[in-house]
Amino acid sequence: MRIATFNIQNRLGEPPSKRRDRLRRIAEFIRPMDLSVICLQEVFRSDLEILRVFLKPAWSCFSDRVDSPDDGEGLATLRLFGGVETSDVERFWLSETPGLPSVSWGASQLRIATACRMTGPGRDGAFRLYNVHLDHRSRRARTESLVLLRRRIRADREAAAQPVILCGDFNLRSNLPAFQRFLEGGDPALSSGIRDRLLDTAQNGPGPIRPTYRGWGRFGLARARLDYCLHTAEFETVGHQVIDPVDAEGWFSDHCLVRADLRRISGGSSESLFAGLLDD
Repeated sequence: MRIATFNIQNRLGEPPSKRRDRLRRIAEFIRPMDLSVICLQEVFRSDLEILRVFLKPAWSCFSDRVDSPDDGEGLATLRLFGGVETSDVERFWLSETPGLPSVSWGASQLRIATACRMTGPGRDGAFRLYNVHLDHRSRRARTESLVLLRRRIRADREAAAQPVILCGDFNLRSNLPAFQRFLEGGDPALSSGIRDRLLDTAQNGPGPIRPTYRGWGRFGLARARLDYCLHTAEFETVGHQVIDPVDAEGWFSDHCLVRADLRRISGGSSESLFAGLLDD
């Protein structure tokens, strides 16, 4: 299964005609990648409508942060092939009250995550997919959001023992202690329960580890790896790539697309998660 995460960049003040043209270029960038699923951040509802026209996904969903009465920013998840059922789509806020539109811990704005269940053929075909976008200013908000995500993943896995894939823009570097604790399940409140380690496709797959945020200014200041594809141990990473969002007309996002190839581990051997639907 080939998955990807991509922050397509909310360019404030961009004229509608230029935005539509940039979305066309984004679709042309994505289309040849043979993706199973892609998680997008900094998306508007109207953006998804345009992307649907160009990409023709088998299924897609959009969740906004509820910070605008009209066409607010949010997260989109697209499944680009058929034959798989999607259910239990949920949105929750990265705050002290995750069931309500809310801001906590000094975050600059409302932040959300989404979750859904995808089910392929066969006994082992189901997994839970999360799409997230953490705050870019408040360190505490990012740390507390990671704790909240960990608890949410644990609760979901206790309710239904399914593998997890987690994609998104975390707005923090992988070498920070908070992120390492998140990968290891290091929330002290979970120490006596399930401690499902999350695996980073960049760290566990072939290929070089590269920055995913291009930075700003002429010299690309603050280039960093901020975007991740993570998964539980029911999968193995067989491929990982960071792909620059650029074409003949120039760069169309300030984040790179992160693509990962995963294989479901079953009975001590590896097999395609959706056998018969996708080419190896």
